[in-house]
Amino acid sequence: MTIFKPLDGVPISKKILLTKEEAAEMLSMSVSKINRLMQDEAIPVKRIGGLVRFHRDQLNAWALNISNAEGESDGE
Repeated sequence: MTIFKPLDGVPISKKILLTKEEAAEMLSMSVSKINRLMQDEAIPVKRIGGLVRFHRDQLNAWALNISNAEGESDGE
């Protein structure tokens, strides 16, 4: 028995830590692309025991930095 309630059905925007699949959905990428970025240590990842999780806010910041590094304008 666990004291934690399952979070199925909770929108990604309400979660703090995301699975690979949720991170891929949030970033509009494939899970295999997430795996390649993890292998290259190019994406912020949290390892908790044997689990791999992504902090939603860190992924947002990472995605904004990638966009700006690739020459996309943020409107300024």
